[in-house]
Amino acid sequence: MKTAFNELGKSYQTVANELGISKTALVNAVVHGVFPSKNTKQFKANLANHFIKNGVSVPSILTQSQNPKTPISQDKDELMLLRKSTLNPQTRRHFGLAKDPFDDEIRSSDDIFKSDDVRYIRERLYDVASNGGFLAVIGESGAGKSTLHEDLHDRLFKNGKPTVIIEPYVLAMEDNDIKGKTLKSVHIAESILEAVAPSEKPKRSPEARFRQIHKALTESHKAGNRHLIVIEEAHGLPIPTLKHLK
Repeated sequence: MKTAFNELGKSYQTVANELGISKTALVNAVVHGVFPSKNTKQFKANLANHFIKNGVSVPSILTQSQNPKTPISQDKDELMLLRKSTLNPQTRRHFGLAKDPFDDEIRSSDDIFKSDDVRYIRERLYDVASNGGFLAVIGESGAGKSTLHEDLHDRLFKNGKPTVIIEPYVLAMEDNDIKGKTLKSVHIAESILEAVAPSEKPKRSPEARFRQIHKALTESHKAGNRHLIVIEEAHGLPIPTLKHLK
């Protein structure tokens, strides 16, 4: 669904505002395929209508029926989320605030505080996305890694860089099968095929599947596209997968 969403040419916050939903719920649906446990059918219908209204093909995941055997409960997480605080126009006018100070949406690179380290990492990310390479961004929780990730998306889109961004599904990912689900090279390969050639079905045998992916990447490159793999929470990757990525 990420490919279809990118065709809208809008930010997550803009679409969320137009649909009257939270940005978190929208990102979970588009990036991770996780829908709210309540009013799921209505959520999918509203999102599908938004794609149609903007002339974009509706992703198949929005037309699939929900599996009642595996409900996703987010009640606990929702109780932990803080309600968004806003200022009414009269308060903002009284204090001379042209912009809502509680609005953390990043609309341009000007909204990012650029220390020397952030400025360097931001340029390195863009260089790797444009010219190829391998880069690991390391930082504490809340240091701004996800912000730089969103900024890279926006920067590539605004600069007209024909880049296919591949983001493997990493929910519940751990570095071994005892703690959780490991991300193997075959999963990354499937993500590549889904992003580059979403209409193709993966071949069954590993040999045929990797040849299929190689052919799809070659054809996409000939069409002028560059390809970028972004893995969130990459510290949870098992060592064998890291070696395969090399």
